[in-house]
Amino acid sequence: PRSKNFFGFKTGDMVKVIVPTGTKTKVPTGTYTGRVAVRSSGYFDVKTGDAKLTVSHKYCQPIYLMDGYNYV
Repeated sequence: PRSKNFFGFKTGDMVKVIVPTGTKTKVPTGTYTGRVAVRSSGYFDVKTGDAKLTVSHKYCQPIYLMDGYNYV
């Protein structure tokens, strides 16, 4: 697919990931914040300060959009 955004997210967006208990992911339960790399499958790579996670788009909440501005 040649689209640049999937499920409302674009590569480079800052997201907050909340992984609840009882999920069948390999990611430990908890809250993570980092930059997202999107995929058309719906499973995104989230790069935090010290780890790289692969999570479903269902657990991601947008914080900052990749729109050319620096919000830090």
